Amino acid sequence: MNHSLGRFIVAFAEPVAADRWLGGLDAELESMFEGCDFLFYQAGADPHTAVFRYARRSGKPIAWNLAGGYQKPLSKVFELHLATVEECLSAFGD
Repeated sequence: MNHSLGRFIVAFAEPVAADRWLGGLDAELESMFEGCDFLFYQAGADPHTAVFRYARRSGKPIAWNLAGGYQKPLSKVFELHLATVEECLSAFGD
């Protein structure tokens, strides 16, 4: 079974819309990926916390790669990628 959240994401004109979507993401992950055995995740900087925590909570193995990289200066890209790695370690660390 193959699912993608990307097709549900709309360009958010206001931060309130993004916050509303992110606030409901846990429930969306639960319903969409309940029957999946393994998660492949192209890690965007916004939903990564919820995705990693869902994978841990559900006991699903996850393979992920970093996405993005469009900000300037490039140091901002490194900061986002480092935050993603740190969140993954936090979600799966004991």
